[in-house]
Amino acid sequence: MFGKQTLKKFYQLKFANKSRWFIFARAYIFFLQLAITISLIFVHITPDSDFDLLKSHLPNMNSKQFHMVLLLDVLMPLNVLSIPLHTLVCSVIGMDKLYILHLIFYGITWQYVSLYWEFTSTEVNYTLLVMRIFMFLAYWIFNIRTRILYLSKFRFAVNNVIIDNRTLFRRLFKWWIIIHLILVPYNISILFLPGHLSNFRFLNLQRALIATFEIKMYLALTPDTETWSYVFSRRSLPLEKFHVLCVFFYIASWILNATCFWFTNYGDKLSLLLTCLEISGRAFWTIRFAWLYFYAKRKLEEFVFQCIDEDSYDFDEFEVASKAMNPFESISGYEPNQSFINVHE
Repeated sequence: MFGKQTLKKFYQLKFANKSRWFIFARAYIFFLQLAITISLIFVHITPDSDFDLLKSHLPNMNSKQFHMVLLLDVLMPLNVLSIPLHTLVCSVIGMDKLYILHLIFYGITWQYVSLYWEFTSTEVNYTLLVMRIFMFLAYWIFNIRTRILYLSKFRFAVNNVIIDNRTLFRRLFKWWIIIHLILVPYNISILFLPGHLSNFRFLNLQRALIATFEIKMYLALTPDTETWSYVFSRRSLPLEKFHVLCVFFYIASWILNATCFWFTNYGDKLSLLLTCLEISGRAFWTIRFAWLYFYAKRKLEEFVFQCIDEDSYDFDEFEVASKAMNPFESISGYEPNQSFINVHE
């Protein structure tokens, strides 16, 4: 039902909502997709001679190994971060075809590269492979819908809470920059480590940072919830507590994996533990895809219920998400038209 509705409304979207303020963000996203495409082409046209990623590091890589590692450790992690950036851009200028195409292209390339790596490994762990497939399914079923819900909630917050889109965007964008500056040198440094892909030891920091940023994206929409005291209080929702649990799990897994990296002879028992942690990490990420959808849906419904009459409830989140707001240059005097009021009081 949602798929048919989305496909129908996709054709109604503009191909690109233009704004001079976001041309650099759009250019960054475009060139990132171009780099991913070029690396994928090089991976497939380069001969398979001596292709063993587990025994390679930057000084000794051939062309195929270099482009595969570049995809796995640099370009794909940056592409994950580009999704929240593009979401923030569209929260101001409106959702368009480019945003939806970006989500689709990201899903295809991420899943293709992941499966290619799994099947070209010397040993295929079928439990990890099955969990990865569940992650893929959760992405297509929930993630695009979740992004549309977030855009709708962002716009509804701007129109009904005492906050403007310029302030909200800059506040969130600042944290995106910080995370970006952490992960770029971190992921590039992985290129120089031998056997870096053998124990999944570096992915968990990326997961922890992205999960932290995404929960902040939601909490920032309601000013009184964007505090540590709220996150760890009884007032926070069970869904928010689960997200915090995911963050702590990934941080703990990252520390354990990074510690074990320095002990090359840690034995089969510890190797099994690390594999179990990766299976659990993929399970948490899969649940999180579904969690974010239901969380966004609940928070948006609460917003709508508190701001409009229940009898006139007719809210199309796709339409709200695709409607352009005033560009930055014309909102210097922006003030919300309504306050956050429950009409049933």
